Amino acid sequence: MADWKALETELALWRESGQQATLWWRDDDAERPSDALEQLIEISDRFHVPLALATIPAGAEASLAERVKQASAVSVLQHGFSHLSHVPPSERKCELGNHRPLAEITDELGKGQAKLAELFGDAFLPVLVPPWNRLGEQVIDALPGLGFTGLSTLGPRSCKQKRLIEVNVHADLINWKAGRCFAGEERSLAQIITHLQQRRLGEVDSSEPTGVMTHHLVHDEGVWAFLPQLFDLTLKAGAHWCTAKEIFS
Repeated sequence: MADWKALETELALWRESGQQATLWWRDDDAERPSDALEQLIEISDRFHVPLALATIPAGAEASLAERVKQASAVSVLQHGFSHLSHVPPSERKCELGNHRPLAEITDELGKGQAKLAELFGDAFLPVLVPPWNRLGEQVIDALPGLGFTGLSTLGPRSCKQKRLIEVNVHADLINWKAGRCFAGEERSLAQIITHLQQRRLGEVDSSEPTGVMTHHLVHDEGVWAFLPQLFDLTLKAGAHWCTAKEIFS
């Protein structure tokens, strides 16, 4: 059984240590308005929790830009280019790996960045979110030259990035192997608590906000019910949900 009390306890330990727990929210695979996106933005607005929308440039529509402009706290990050895998079926899916010429990849990323900047204006941040949270080292090395200032993948960040601001996500609310359904309260809370605890104890970079990753297009009722509970509890416990501009500047 999920233990929301354990999350309350962890946040209390942060307060007792004189620190404020920080978190951030990234949702992937946006291209156009939908009922699911509407529900996502409604939750963001209701709890005043900033939302970073990782948007696929190739499919991004002007109607999405219009909806984002109406929202109170939505930023846009770049989710690869087309979200297509370019690896053999036997390998883990990857768009930005080593199976294509680097020039082809950077050309796409540059075009994608220009399109999102034109569509979203100030709401767009030059932060790359690689599809499936994977990319090759040569692509990472090329990002600053393309004008990217940030990178977001999955797991506690390393100290390797010197020219990019890396802020990752640490809790995936979807269980992809079980049919793209809610991962469950127990697993989701455990991932959030683990990263918060590791930060507090200095086992990982304590300054990296704990990231929660969602995918609005595949949310079931479990995810929709979990998010308001999470936001309500963490806000009442004094945690701070960061904007993308805060953490990538």
